[in-house]
Amino acid sequence: MKGQNISACTELKNIIDGFGTVQTAWGLIVAVTLIIAFIFCVFAFTKRINKITKAQVQRFQKEGKYLPSIYIELNNSMEYLRYFIFSYRWKHRIIRQYNHLFHGYEGKRLKQLFGPVTKYSLSYFTPFSSLSSTLSAMHDELERFRKNHRELYSEHGEIVWAIANSTYNHVHAIKHLQDLCAMMRQKNVILVGNAGNGKTSLLCRMAEVTIANKMPCLLVNSRDIKEDCSEYIIKKLPIIPKLRNMTSLYLRLISLVLFFQRKYFYIFVDAINENDREVFTNSISTLLETFSKYSRIRVLLTCRREYFDSRYKTLFSAGEEKPYISNLQEAEYDERATLKMIKAYMKHFNVRGPFSLETQDKLKNSLFLTRIFFEVNSNRDECMLEFRNAEIYKLYFEKIASENKGVDLNAIVNSIARYMFAEFQFDKIPIEELNLSSDDLDSLRNLLDNNLIISRSVHAGIGITEREEEYVYFVFDELRDFCLARYLLTLDEYNSFLKYSELFSNVTKLFEQRLSPVEGMVKYAYHHFRTIARDDLCDKILKVFGESDVQSILDWEKRGMHRKRTFNNFGFSLIFSEGDNIASFEIDYILHCIKNDCRYYWEIFWFLLGNEYSGFKPNIHLAVDVLQRCDDEISEKILEFFFADSAEKYYSYSDKERRVDNLKEWLDAIQKNNGTLSEHLKIIITILAAYDPIEFALKEYHNFVLDEDFFKQIQESALCNLTKLLVCELKDRTTPQPTDQNALQALMELLKSEGYYE
Repeated sequence: MKGQNISACTELKNIIDGFGTVQTAWGLIVAVTLIIAFIFCVFAFTKRINKITKAQVQRFQKEGKYLPSIYIELNNSMEYLRYFIFSYRWKHRIIRQYNHLFHGYEGKRLKQLFGPVTKYSLSYFTPFSSLSSTLSAMHDELERFRKNHRELYSEHGEIVWAIANSTYNHVHAIKHLQDLCAMMRQKNVILVGNAGNGKTSLLCRMAEVTIANKMPCLLVNSRDIKEDCSEYIIKKLPIIPKLRNMTSLYLRLISLVLFFQRKYFYIFVDAINENDREVFTNSISTLLETFSKYSRIRVLLTCRREYFDSRYKTLFSAGEEKPYISNLQEAEYDERATLKMIKAYMKHFNVRGPFSLETQDKLKNSLFLTRIFFEVNSNRDECMLEFRNAEIYKLYFEKIASENKGVDLNAIVNSIARYMFAEFQFDKIPIEELNLSSDDLDSLRNLLDNNLIISRSVHAGIGITEREEEYVYFVFDELRDFCLARYLLTLDEYNSFLKYSELFSNVTKLFEQRLSPVEGMVKYAYHHFRTIARDDLCDKILKVFGESDVQSILDWEKRGMHRKRTFNNFGFSLIFSEGDNIASFEIDYILHCIKNDCRYYWEIFWFLLGNEYSGFKPNIHLAVDVLQRCDDEISEKILEFFFADSAEKYYSYSDKERRVDNLKEWLDAIQKNNGTLSEHLKIIITILAAYDPIEFALKEYHNFVLDEDFFKQIQESALCNLTKLLVCELKDRTTPQPTDQNALQALMELLKSEGYYE
């Protein structure tokens, strides 16, 4: 606070000095007039500035870049920016969170162990400098303990081991509070994130929060700036034209007024990467220096990660005012928030059809995919079993092409694909390879901002050979794979290569070289062949790539960070991505895999069980059909595997849930959701109960066989003899034994004749 008082005094002195020495009556009149004019401008400042920002927010809404009705806070990014906005007014929140760390049982034990090393409770009147030093001291103390807790055992005893594991949470919490403090004291922040992960929406929401708290905020779109960035923003300020030569004095007066109001003036510049003008690029770093002179003005910029790393990172580091870099992490989305986001998207785009769990999982992983999915499926009420990437991207291409008729989108995408296959380089290509005119290049850059494909500038060479080269690449790997597959398929069909030799030769080469596009390209090719009824080519793909390790290629590129996959078998992923229309050759492939490894049956079963719960197809009906095609040997292996983990659990004392217990949870959920169990699901449960009749989790399902129609259905089915025999034995155990009335009567007559019964 002391530093702020000094700044305020400095501002006041500069204001007084700005008016100079008044020596004449005329000078006095001029000074008074200027003072009145400035006072008028100051009091109208917030209202006029926020009017400009409201208009810009509405513009983003019309362009579809910001949809308030579907905005959901998916992670902590918004919370961090709130501390940037409210600054020292929110200091008490950090103090409250810090004090809370040491109120519980774990906190008391930490106090006991550490002693009076640092403060465990802070007053709300604690200066910010003391707060920062306390957090730093506590963080160092916790880290020292974590590194040396073994040595401390001899001094403090068992309490050391009791606290060792809990200190991690405290270290993480302290680090979080330190990050919040860093945001509070920043004057300049750059929000960096990937394409399509909500930077513009976040900036618009921050502008709305600022306006709601009656603080001045100026939001501008970088693409509107055709001059020096600082000059453009100054022109936006509500200053009387005749006083514009006194802008510095005006801003100092604004800062002084805002100081007494405990507020700031915020300047937001969205997407600095979208402005390639040299005058803008050269002036963006000086923007921070221009407004840093004023104590109550703060600047927030947004930029795509790839542009920032290649162009702006060096630019800002060379300036006097170095901004604080805040990374917008897409991978840290909250699970509950993403589900809420999907519901909001459904309402906004009027999508009423239910989703499968698989579709929800895909949508939760990317804001970009979620957005285009709902855009192309607006006003749709059919069931959506699968994400159906091929259909989504096809419709999205058509949408983008219709909105940008001045650019031949297909020609550009095909040019990119052609270059990638020619060089076998699938990351990025030089933009000059597209051979576009200057007008077409400008049109392309406008298209690139729609998140289909994006451009970036990178520095090549060092020293006197340093230069800037521009590249284009696909924003999303799956979208790239779709475009590559479509290019090869179109090329083969155009040249009447009905065996699709160009596609298969390139895909094989990609697989041999372990390049990531192979998985997506095979997937889209399979979808295409199923659409045009080329079962022979689909069968070829299954035989060549179905049991291969295609899916592991991308895992390797991600350095062991495995993606969540529904199926470990790539062939199953291809088959079930096409929905409920399972062809005979696909059934044959499934049976082939199950005969080689019976575990595959249950991999498919759990997927079908999820569909059974959600009301989608294929469901458990397919599981019964597959089981009917298995002989005695394969059926026994399938059943044996299902119960194998029961013995494993018994001997290893593992806490891992058994398959049978997991099944019981699913059955309870399905009964609650659907009201009953389907006949095909009853067949599977009955077979399992017959194989292990003493399994407690299946006891309540033994009585299914008492229904004669149900029992007859099983006996007349194509199930193997072993399965039918097991079901018969279960029926014998379950059926109550009838009493022989004739034998009982004869016994009673005998006893009566012998005098034992009257």
